[in-house]
Amino acid sequence: MDEILQTAEELGFLIKDTEVWRNFDEASQMLEKNPQSKNLMNEFNAIIEEHHRRKANGDIIESYEERDRLEIIEKLKSDQVLTQYIAAREDYINMLTQVQGAIKVFK
Repeated sequence: MDEILQTAEELGFLIKDTEVWRNFDEASQMLEKNPQSKNLMNEFNAIIEEHHRRKANGDIIESYEERDRLEIIEKLKSDQVLTQYIAAREDYINMLTQVQGAIKVFK
């Protein structure tokens, strides 16, 4: 088990040494330093979560609710800090997914 944990730690250092990680870390720090962008992201997440919850429950999404969702998406697209963060996060998630796929588990 110790060898597995040591290898996992080494993998963590390798990931931290990638440009993908550095971009994600920098974008995350920029988002943390920008309250307006952070609030917009939180608002977006809340609206999307509520939208998905209601759809899953079979609730009708009213036209004004859909309009609100589209408006916040447009605001998000115009926020440079958020667009940078989202792109960097997506790249980071893609890298982690590739790493996970490369780890072979034998049955």
